[in-house]
Amino acid sequence: MTTINSNNGDGQTSPMPEANGQKPEDDRKLFV
Repeated sequence: MTTINSNNGDGQTSPMPEANGQKPEDDRKLFV
């Protein structure tokens, strides 16, 4: 799995967005 560049405005790269308290549905779009 590649590192997800989070577009939630936190400015961090999040390999596990759900673990970081971000919205999983937002990052799920990057997988489809």
